[in-house]
Amino acid sequence: MKVRWMLAALVAGSVNALALPPSAGLRLEGAGPYYTLELPLAWQVQAGTADLRGLQLRNALGEPLAWAWAWADATPAQASVTTGSVRFLKWMAPKAATPRPKGEADDTPRGWVLDLRNVKGDVIDVAVSLAGDANAVYPLAVEASDDLSRWRVVRPEVQLVSLQYQGQRLDDTVIELGGVRAAYLRLRTLGHGALPPLTAAEVTTVVQQAPAPELQWSEPIAPVSCEAQHCDYALPAVSLAAVELLPREANTVASVGWLGRSDAMQAASASREYVHRHRLHHPLHVLRDKRNPPLPAPDAGWQHVAQGRVWWLRLPQGETRSPAQHLDGAVHTQLRLQVAGGVAAFGAQPPQLRFAVRPRTLVLLARGSGPHRLGWGDPALAATPMSLGELMPARRGGDALPADRAVLQADVAVASPAALPASMPQPRSGGTRAWLWGALLAGVALMAAMAWSLLRGRH
Repeated sequence: MKVRWMLAALVAGSVNALALPPSAGLRLEGAGPYYTLELPLAWQVQAGTADLRGLQLRNALGEPLAWAWAWADATPAQASVTTGSVRFLKWMAPKAATPRPKGEADDTPRGWVLDLRNVKGDVIDVAVSLAGDANAVYPLAVEASDDLSRWRVVRPEVQLVSLQYQGQRLDDTVIELGGVRAAYLRLRTLGHGALPPLTAAEVTTVVQQAPAPELQWSEPIAPVSCEAQHCDYALPAVSLAAVELLPREANTVASVGWLGRSDAMQAASASREYVHRHRLHHPLHVLRDKRNPPLPAPDAGWQHVAQGRVWWLRLPQGETRSPAQHLDGAVHTQLRLQVAGGVAAFGAQPPQLRFAVRPRTLVLLARGSGPHRLGWGDPALAATPMSLGELMPARRGGDALPADRAVLQADVAVASPAALPASMPQPRSGGTRAWLWGALLAGVALMAAMAWSLLRGRH
């Protein structure tokens, strides 16, 4: 009888573990009935599928609520991206009220002004060319104006990098702006930094492009394994917008390439629509990456994702780090870092990485009494969400999303990406469910063997 009870408890506990998904209460702010909800990164990871198709919204009676992804028709269907050169001239700082230090003239150029009056659309980035003998880090502030008299800050501090280091040339002369519209841009030197020797400037602009939302970043993740030429990192099933490599030692520079490997069944449906809707947010990164020399061909099952240079330098002019590598939103549950010259280029410890996703925002129609809840169910049984037009029949294209907000209030622990184990198992994916049932059957078999052993011992 005791053996039977133990078997029953084992089965019940395993089934309950499968049937109890994490959930959270929703705090509704405003009169509604429509509310906008942004899912934090930890909840995207918890879904186990990149398209988040297991998501469920219910009221206090357990009745399902109607909802729709907010980006489904909030992004313009088409956008025109252009790149062109612009004129620029030196900007002289106003004369100081107090005398300058001896040897420093009042008319010293303190920046550059770019003429954007003939530029149409929003400026995504500015790419400048520097003189061939440039060898410094140039800290700048980026400001915008329509009349050359009133300036607003666009980026409080950026760095232009043009360095010769250990026989290699390091250049990072592209300033990401994310979408700025102005008649003039000013690149103003900070502190006593030198004026960057500009020889050319071009801007990339986009017309009818929604501003790119701010990325959601994970905590640093260590590699699960490293060999002489590469390190492998395990990631959850999310659509990757960017990765940032974090060397563990300063004064490190390396040429790297990123390879990706995905669970084909998991990635096929998830990334296709995502990439279609977001590929224009950073349209030139892949083209710029192609300027780097190719790395060795990937092993079977891996595909090239991106390549470039990574650095962390502490110089007399200040500290500088390489920017994040923007990706196209595909799903890669494993990333492989290839390093030209070997992983030893990063020192005694392999680098960590952070990954970023774009926010996933939805609109829900509150109905019935609260508290309302969000949870995860079986992706295979989940209902298809509505389109935003179906959910909000009175809404016209281009209208703002509802100002009333729904805020997650987790009352069941949700693992953050940094707290997930290095092997990064995918929660509630088909493979994980099969593994749990396999463990259950193995446990039943073990308990049966124990019962048989006990019965034989009585004879």
